[in-house]
Amino acid sequence: MTRRLRPLFNPRRHKWSRHFRREGAYLVGRTPIGRVTVELLRINDPFRVEFREELMAEELFPPE
Repeated sequence: MTRRLRPLFNPRRHKWSRHFRREGAYLVGRTPIGRVTVELLRINDPFRVEFREELMAEELFPPE
């Protein structure tokens, strides 16, 4: 990780698929913006991953 400041992902300005990809229930940052967003927002916290797995089992994730 670098100490360079990076903006967080902004859905009004950025395209999701450019900055992130899915690996099962995990979300992975593709770019510095995506990586810092995943880390700072704790997107892959175990509780959140488990919740996404449950949504996937119900075919509710990923959204269409």
